[in-house]
Amino acid sequence: MKLIIQIPCLNEANTLHLVLADLPESIIGIDCIETLVIDDGSTDGTAATALGLGVHHVIRHRRTRGLAAAFSSGLSAAIELGADIVAVPIRLKRWFKRLSRGWQSSLCRLRPTHSHDLRDGPLT
Repeated sequence: MKLIIQIPCLNEANTLHLVLADLPESIIGIDCIETLVIDDGSTDGTAATALGLGVHHVIRHRRTRGLAAAFSSGLSAAIELGADIVAVPIRLKRWFKRLSRGWQSSLCRLRPTHSHDLRDGPLT
C-alpha cells in the first residue's frame, strides 16, 4: 500500500521542517510513504525549501488559490501518483488506528481491505 501525505502550504519556508520532522518514516502495513507539498502561491521560496528538505513531490500554484484548491490539486496528484491512501498530517494518528484494524482511508471515505467487510460493523 502506498501512502501519500499531502501538505498544503502558503509561505511556510521557515516552518515546513517542523511538519516534516513529525511524519513517520514507516508504518506497519504501508509499503511506501511519500510526501507531497502543495505550494499555494508562496512568495518565500516554500517550493524550493520543500525540495531541499527531501519532499518527494511538489505542486506549485502560480497564485494563491485557497486551501480547498490546494487540497484538490493534491488529491488529484496523489491519485495520479498511485496513492492507495491520501492523508494530511493532522489526521494521521486517527487513520493509523483504523489501519491497524485492517481499514484503508481515502480522505472522506473508507473502504474495507479484502480481509474485512463492511458488515463487520462500524469503526470505533
